Amino acid sequence: QMQLPEGVAATIPPDLDVIHEMHYVNVTDKPVKLYSYINGWTIPVTEVKSGIWGGTVRDEHINIPPKSEHTEWTRCVMNRDVEILFIASHTHELGTKFEVSMFDGETAGEVFYTNKDWHTPKIVQFEEPIVVPKGQGFEWRCTWKNPDDEVKNYGLSSKDEMCNLAIVHTPFDVNALCEVVESSDGVLWSPNSE
Repeated sequence: QMQLPEGVAATIPPDLDVIHEMHYVNVTDKPVKLYSYINGWTIPVTEVKSGIWGGTVRDEHINIPPKSEHTEWTRCVMNRDVEILFIASHTHELGTKFEVSMFDGETAGEVFYTNKDWHTPKIVQFEEPIVVPKGQGFEWRCTWKNPDDEVKNYGLSSKDEMCNLAIVHTPFDVNALCEVVESSDGVLWSPNSE
């Protein structure tokens, strides 16, 4: 269960496409019944003190050599002052470790988030929001083990790989982004590319 702080609401702008996505890989030979839903509650506008926003930053240039363990990292900085409420990770089945550190614009700090279970990524809610000024942000690292004879790359299928950092913050600002400034392979991309 995730609970927003008192007086903080998740505002949904008009005409915004909302994608509710669930990945499930059935490793059995039997059908599995699945369901997924979102509940939403409203609060009176007079009680709203702030709103949330967020997004996902993706490493869309993944190249995992055959028969190897491989790590790639990416650094992004916020283009606005924010306070981080939630953080999460996303990889596919070759992912063995996902780590996040704070990045002050020059160097990365100590790891404060680690996930070693690709199919149940932790969504961490912070008791006290993490204050991230404009120009500072995160470094995230993905480690994979590729047992196959071919290179694995970024892609949308279950046989491809991903390395996505997700953040949710206050205040509500649709223009707030964590913009990629550096990566281990030297490739930069738009955080909103799809």
